[in-house]
Amino acid sequence: MSVLGLGLTGGGLALGGHYINRDALTRTSPQKDSAVHKEAALINALDSYVRRVSPDNPITDLNIDYPTADEIEAARKPRGNLREVASSGRKDGIPGVKINPNAPAPLFAHELGHTAFGQTKVGNAVQSARAELSSNPKMRAALIAAGSLSPFIASALTPGDDDLLPAVGLSLALESPAIIDEFEANRRSLSLMKDAGVPMRMGDRARMAGSFLSYLGKPLALAASGNIAGNMLDSDV
Repeated sequence: MSVLGLGLTGGGLALGGHYINRDALTRTSPQKDSAVHKEAALINALDSYVRRVSPDNPITDLNIDYPTADEIEAARKPRGNLREVASSGRKDGIPGVKINPNAPAPLFAHELGHTAFGQTKVGNAVQSARAELSSNPKMRAALIAAGSLSPFIASALTPGDDDLLPAVGLSLALESPAIIDEFEANRRSLSLMKDAGVPMRMGDRARMAGSFLSYLGKPLALAASGNIAGNMLDSDV
């Protein structure tokens, strides 16, 4: 794939992953596959899963929060924040999930998958790093800049134009906490859905895949832009 093609692909993934889930996550009324019908079964499945996989760190308390009608409406807008209708995290050490109960149950399972991953030592470390990046605007801005600058430097210092893979590797490394967290949430959600009797339909697979790929989109686009600029300097030198 060309550098330009990689950049366009990355941008498309970043945008597509956002929009593929927006309509489902901002539903205003329940449907057959909505989370509200499978909430208790999925929470029970989460409890059983964590006791089995992380017996030394069971879930003793879990906060479930629901968005308001205004938050759902705001998230529906083109630049709306989907974390207002589907997110997970910890508050005062207690894991919690925020979900629109009208959204598809597999998307609720995905958020619970984050919780399951967070109960492991590795998951807790990954999510702590991700949360730090999200809550620290200066650090995040610096890493976004580094995401563009690192491929630029790597490409500028590598003779010729065969340096796209190192550039991609540098950008992916900077985004690794989010990518790992999303991958593990998807993986664990499949187990939760199986235990809770939640079917996985084709549309659900597309939404989960699209959500994960959106996290790959940004580093790919940054790597491509940095690679192009770096190779321009490399050629000048």
